[in-house]
Amino acid sequence: MLSLKRFPAIVLVVLAAACTGCASNPMPPSGPFTGTWSGTNPNNSSEVDTLTLSQAGTSVTGSFDENSPITGNATYTVNGTASGNAATVAIADDGVVFFQAVPLTLTGASLSMQLSYSGSIVTEVLTTGPPPLTTATNIAGTWTTPSPVTLYAATTACGPQVIEFILKRTATWVIAGTGNTVSVNETYSDAGSSVANSCNLAVPQNPSPQQYTGSISGTTLTVTGVDGQEGVFTITSNNLAGTWNDSSCLIYCQDTYSNSKTYILTK
Repeated sequence: MLSLKRFPAIVLVVLAAACTGCASNPMPPSGPFTGTWSGTNPNNSSEVDTLTLSQAGTSVTGSFDENSPITGNATYTVNGTASGNAATVAIADDGVVFFQAVPLTLTGASLSMQLSYSGSIVTEVLTTGPPPLTTATNIAGTWTTPSPVTLYAATTACGPQVIEFILKRTATWVIAGTGNTVSVNETYSDAGSSVANSCNLAVPQNPSPQQYTGSISGTTLTVTGVDGQEGVFTITSNNLAGTWNDSSCLIYCQDTYSNSKTYILTK
């Protein structure tokens, strides 16, 4: 979302249903507006918005955070009152109120918001749980396999393709970059291998460290090397889960691959 500080004219409206007849029913010491809700801004896929609230009686306080490598980061204070699953809050920064009365509504684990950009309404839904990870800024860092990854080395050296070896490897990835294209430096070590079919071939050994290029689209990381696409991974806040398939053909063809979504790295 474009920063409110730079564009105060942007109108933020959160979908809400008016609560009538609720004034006579006081809230307990805590209520539903206690927790953290996060989501990706549908108008800017690089931005993660997070609303953190605490409720005591009818009082609601907290913060609204924008996190984007494109438009920057910003944090605003939130203060207001709640009645049932509806609340009305003010959003401010350094004592300056940007929005005097913003209605909020909760539906289960979701908090729906409508963002107005010069009269164009965009609906954003925030949910409980870890913030989504959608940008190269978030993905940069060191990732490791929490347990050995199982890979299968298949070859046509003996005729029709058969699995020659079952490999166990631990890996460390160092990912660097600030755009949608990142570098992936991989080092790995052998955690044990076994022979599935004997073609009298040596256990395949890729160079380590190995350099790859990663392309990010939303929450998908596609890894490519000299032989083309090597793997496709789903990105979460502290987890990469993907499928590996390294294929090369010289005198004969050899594929090194994992089962679907079993190549796991954590940060």
